[in-house]
Amino acid sequence: MNFHEKIKLLRNELGLTQEQASKKMTIGITSLKNYEKDKLPDSQQLKKIKEFYNVPYEYLLNDECNTKETDNLIIGE
Repeated sequence: MNFHEKIKLLRNELGLTQEQASKKMTIGITSLKNYEKDKLPDSQQLKKIKEFYNVPYEYLLNDECNTKETDNLIIGE
């Protein structure tokens, strides 16, 4: 699953609309829509997304990583 699919899934798991999620993350609605389609956020926006959904960067950025918990991650392999 890629970044775009993951953030959409995370938002849906919380039962939030794009508008609600963008307000809670203080990210513009247009930006969030673009991230859920095909754009990657800059590092500041990525940090907001990571912190809001409480997931590691590895989960968001590694298409092969499917675990949201930091305890189970093996970095560097």
